[in-house]
Amino acid sequence: AFETNCDPLTGKYPCDPVYEQLFTRIVNHAPAPIGLGED
Repeated sequence: AFETNCDPLTGKYPCDPVYEQLFTRIVNHAPAPIGLGED
């Protein structure tokens, strides 16, 4: 089961654009110190 899943922390696999956009959205809206917070 784990062989088909890629670990984004290793850098071995390219980032999936869908998850990259989701992560960016979460970081931009999460309050500090977890994220950047909304302006």
